[in-house]
Amino acid sequence: MSLDTTDKQELINPHQPHRPDTGSAEVQVPMLCARINRLSSHLHTNISDFPSRQALVKLSGRPKRLQSYL
Repeated sequence: MSLDTTDKQELINPHQPHRPDTGSAEVQVPMLCARINRLSSHLHTNISDFPSRQALVKLSGRPKRLQSYL
């Protein structure tokens, strides 16, 4: 479950340190949190979607590591 382009821009704009920066840790943390929220709401409705469940498990540790890096 990926984010739409407009949703990405709404997440990126307040957090980017300078204009073309989209890959810094300050930008990645809110984008990962949005993807995690979207996947968890998807899994509430589709209980037997195991590939999405595995993706959620993989994604759940990344924001914490990035926040400790900051």
